Amino acid sequence: GTAVEQLRQAIALDPRYSDAWGDLAYVLGYMSTWTGEPVPLNLESYAAATVALTQDPQNVIGLLCKAYLAIVVKHDAASSASYYERARAAGVDLSLWAFQKAYLHYGPLGQYDEAISALKEAERMDPLAPNLKHALIEMYLASDRTADAVSVAEEVERLPAKGPEVIAICGLVYLSTGDLRRAREALEELGALDRGDSAVGIPLRLALDA
Repeated sequence: GTAVEQLRQAIALDPRYSDAWGDLAYVLGYMSTWTGEPVPLNLESYAAATVALTQDPQNVIGLLCKAYLAIVVKHDAASSASYYERARAAGVDLSLWAFQKAYLHYGPLGQYDEAISALKEAERMDPLAPNLKHALIEMYLASDRTADAVSVAEEVERLPAKGPEVIAICGLVYLSTGDLRRAREALEELGALDRGDSAVGIPLRLALDA
């Protein structure tokens, strides 16, 4: 994609630009989650993160990439946790850190209470971050705390700005409790964003039409 091309150009101009290496690792790692052939992208992401950390051991994006890849590639939870702690000590944005750790570390390990704790700590510092509320909903649902998931969905309704992903998950939460009115309102909100028939909105639409 364009981001990868631009980062490669930046690296070609300055091979010691650690931020570009870290960002490249992050973009490649993200892209790997949306392809049927993730291994080549993961390996390239790992190599880029290694370069970023060789040049700057405090590069927080490189540390986050290594944390993710330690789980995905090496199935090494201990190393993953170590990279997350190094990223936090290096001053990573707490919202990004908590969101990623919840989804890519605590969640896959079934440590939902730990994920919720990290997300709520970040939320206290960034109460308007929709990604944190999205992750909280996911973790509450995974741990069968539906009432808590509904409470967060209601908080989402009051946010000044939110993306289609969090709107869709709120709609599914309402649907799971039988609140068809609010589930349909979420679908209408997605429609206003032209996302009601997208991959984000289709599960909610199909569930309401069932």
